Amino acid sequence: MRQRTSAFEPAEAALTEAYFAAQKLGDAELLADAALAVLSVICEVHKDPRDAEPWARHAEAAIAAAGKNPRSSAALHKALGTIAMRSGDYVRARREAEQGLELSVAALGDDHLEVADFSNNLANVAFFEGRYEDAIELHLRALEIRRDQLGAHHPNVGDSYNNLGAANHDLGRYQEAALDHHQSLAISQAAFGRMSHDVAASHNNLGGVYHRLGDPEQAIAHYREALEIWAEVLEPDHPDVAYAHHNLGNVLHDQGRDDEAAAAYERALAIRERALGPDHPHVAYTLTNLAVVDEAAGRRPRAREEFERAIAMLEPVLGAEHADIATIRDNLGLVLRRQGELDAAVAMHRSALRIHLAKLGAEHPQTATTEYGLGRALRAQHDREAIVHLQRACDGTPASESELVEERRSVLAAAEAELGA
Repeated sequence: MRQRTSAFEPAEAALTEAYFAAQKLGDAELLADAALAVLSVICEVHKDPRDAEPWARHAEAAIAAAGKNPRSSAALHKALGTIAMRSGDYVRARREAEQGLELSVAALGDDHLEVADFSNNLANVAFFEGRYEDAIELHLRALEIRRDQLGAHHPNVGDSYNNLGAANHDLGRYQEAALDHHQSLAISQAAFGRMSHDVAASHNNLGGVYHRLGDPEQAIAHYREALEIWAEVLEPDHPDVAYAHHNLGNVLHDQGRDDEAAAAYERALAIRERALGPDHPHVAYTLTNLAVVDEAAGRRPRAREEFERAIAMLEPVLGAEHADIATIRDNLGLVLRRQGELDAAVAMHRSALRIHLAKLGAEHPQTATTEYGLGRALRAQHDREAIVHLQRACDGTPASESELVEERRSVLAAAEAELGA
């Protein structure tokens, strides 16, 4: 999506007219092609995935009537996978991408651009499921095919760099992620100019990287640039606008500007609930971050309710062993500790740590944060095991986050003095 939604309206109208003309002619293959074309445009530009469902049914019926051509069937799987991703149904999205990939490889060969597209889509599913290494492998496959077939500066190559950067970011490889997103930004700016959706997406992702690298001013600058562009090229309640507000809230919270952070999260939450529905996973993520701000402001009963609601929303979609579920449990453990429910807090932190070690590894910054939470809960119980976890937290905290390193070392020193080194 590289321009305002309204720019696609004439194309959608013309393709819809072509579909009904093909229907009158009784040409099944032409009807299938027209239905897929309309569906493709709707999937590209409509914020509500439900808008595409009727056309998915039209396309499915037309393809069946035309004899299930493998390429048409693959195109349908691609569209259905897009609908499923936007609906937060990652199980269905994975199934559609796998079936489409199998059809495309059989019909077109290993190095066709359709194979790259399905590899990219399957990687996006793996990313949301927390299988980041799988996501990187699939994105690299898509990148290699696109670069060979389209050239190093094609926008689709930029998309691959953007997606690869997101996976590296979630694995804690922030320098690699920054390089990926800068590469994507350069390609998109050269292709489309400043005012494009792709450029805004790269700025948004760079904001996340600089946030993690401990450069909040750069992060805020990139987020504000993304919001300024998206305000021009997207509708005001588009989910991507919510994404930038959500991320801006993250940086503002880390700077202690919690009133501004809460306002950003509330804007993101309102957009996501309108555009995606109240039970969508992205709603749960914003709810989680709003809960973090509420906890910091001392609104612990409200924060606890928000964390518990987010877990209830995400577990059916992601599974109980997902790294994101573990992070929310870790945050809930903090609330429980501060409410004096120490046994429950320790149990929550241990559960989160077990998952983070399995999914992210001992060296990941999020694992260090979970070690820290468990260490503080154990210290509150006067348990010397706290020192082990606090030391691991200090060792695993990135040196670039100097204030966090200092805070954690101070807590470790106090625990050693209190409990005995």
